[in-house]
Amino acid sequence: MNRFTAVAAHAREFTPGKPQVQELIAYLKRHHTVLDPTVNVFEAMFSGDAAAVTPGLEQIAPRMPAQVRRSLLSGALAVPPGEEAAYREAFPALLQLLKALYEAGVTIIPGTDSFAGYGLHHELELYARAGIAPAEVLRLATLTSAHVTGVDGERGVLAPGKLADLILVEGDPSVHIEDIERVSLVMRGGRIYDPAHIEQALGITPRAGG
Repeated sequence: MNRFTAVAAHAREFTPGKPQVQELIAYLKRHHTVLDPTVNVFEAMFSGDAAAVTPGLEQIAPRMPAQVRRSLLSGALAVPPGEEAAYREAFPALLQLLKALYEAGVTIIPGTDSFAGYGLHHELELYARAGIAPAEVLRLATLTSAHVTGVDGERGVLAPGKLADLILVEGDPSVHIEDIERVSLVMRGGRIYDPAHIEQALGITPRAGG
């Protein structure tokens, strides 16, 4: 657990302007390192309430079947006496580092290590909270990820000749990243799927507003 508790205790000490941090960022860029930061996991760990729902899933958890809801608690770390401020400031410090990495040109691709699908939406929202423009966040999740995995010849953008894998969203997540949660249609391999029907089949209560 030290790899998590040490971050909670000391993250605020490693600001983007610190020489050691600048050296690390330069090293990562120089070696073309790709980062999948899964910052949503750290947000949950540093939230301070192990009995609370994982941050970002507060609106999702009540819709889930009971057996799923039980697995959606944050699992936050217990805060040692005297380290309350450090733990409270740890996650904002990680978001500052995330933005600094992005601005330095280090390749970042979004992943979660958390609740499939729904957790990814929140991961993207956290990138925007860090100060990365929503349109750029979407690019990281699509074209950049396709390029890193070597499939940008087939997917990553909407264009003639690409695979017909896409989602239709109510709203404009390139402006309001939270709209990414409002998926109304999924196309995979040219076949259309209705998320509402899939959720209903899995015992998930429909999203308010349809």
